[in-house]
Amino acid sequence: MKFVLVDQSKNAWGMELHFVTLASALAAKGHAVTAIVQRDSRVHDLLLSKGIRIVPLPIRGGADPRLIAELLRRIRQDRPDWLIANQSRMYWPLAALGWLFGVRVALFRHLVRIKRWQTRKLLPRVVDRFFVSSNYARDTLIDNGAPAHCITRLYNPIDTQRFCPDPARRAAIRASLGLTDEHVLLGFAGRIDYAKGIRALRSAACKAMLQLPNIRVICIGEGAQVQTTRDFVAACGMQDNFIFPGWQPGIDSHLAAVDVMVVPSVEVETFGRVSAEAQACGIPVIASTVGGLPETLLPDRTGFLFAPADEAHLLELILRLAADRELRERLGAAGRSFVLENFSCEVICQEFVANLSQGARSPQASPRLRPSTDPSGSLTAHHERSEPVARVSDSSKRSHRSAIR
Repeated sequence: MKFVLVDQSKNAWGMELHFVTLASALAAKGHAVTAIVQRDSRVHDLLLSKGIRIVPLPIRGGADPRLIAELLRRIRQDRPDWLIANQSRMYWPLAALGWLFGVRVALFRHLVRIKRWQTRKLLPRVVDRFFVSSNYARDTLIDNGAPAHCITRLYNPIDTQRFCPDPARRAAIRASLGLTDEHVLLGFAGRIDYAKGIRALRSAACKAMLQLPNIRVICIGEGAQVQTTRDFVAACGMQDNFIFPGWQPGIDSHLAAVDVMVVPSVEVETFGRVSAEAQACGIPVIASTVGGLPETLLPDRTGFLFAPADEAHLLELILRLAADRELRERLGAAGRSFVLENFSCEVICQEFVANLSQGARSPQASPRLRPSTDPSGSLTAHHERSEPVARVSDSSKRSHRSAIR
């Protein structure tokens, strides 16, 4: 297939990493991929390093004349099968171009709140595919009036070759951080602010260190609460036990040093990419129960869940994992298997292409990951699916569009 993907962001957060990983996975499978991206952005640099065909532009919104002109050029010259976008500013321009020129459009929604009713209720009916990244996101959009038969869940793809256990890298990073094998390193990655749960983590971690002095914490990222967190741990006398490396473009290298990943978000996470990335590295996860985070792990099998801001339970889980190396190793191994089977680039790319290859839209009604164990004892996960709702075929829509041109 031929794909044109569009992204205007200058950042490299979860939404943008999804864009980069999906584009790379499609190219690795032999599909023709062109990415129109913001010039001099982190997305541009990441795609460039992966050899993806890039068209850099100074994009100012979805209706930027330069972007529209470039999309028209790609449609005429490349004749793509699909136009793809992640960001809301791109939704309606791509929908309009796809409708006018008979090119199919697939959109991804990474946030669950859509204020405009036109985008929430009408857009999924207009485009050919509308994907969300978790069952939680799908159910929330449907509860807010989005058409259930038009919303398909497709989990975020995780690069399991990049995110993988690496003993040599682990040893090197830990040595550079001044850590020995006896230290237990808790990891936090993302925006360092209250929404991500940094308040509960720093408090619980400092209390845990009073009982287990070998605990250390690394906070990978930037945010409004960096200095406040530094001040808090200093007031507790634990400033030497916390590491603040800032934002890291190669987060996988720092993850290799971590023993337990903590994802303590108190506000909604649509998916929770860092939880899946950590498990891909063989690291057990402690995550809050908000949003789609519970879908990223198998409770008591690859990690543990706690109610958001429940500091006492978080402290209990930190102490339990910090004191039991065998438990950490067992959960970590199961987590690696879980991610390979459910979130790897190969699995998600295959599911994505299979969905697009169907002549008619095949909606997915809240499939649930259901873990089980086969006779050999290996970890598996099954999907429970509802019957799809009949839809007008894509070929019929193509004929209608051709007739009006």
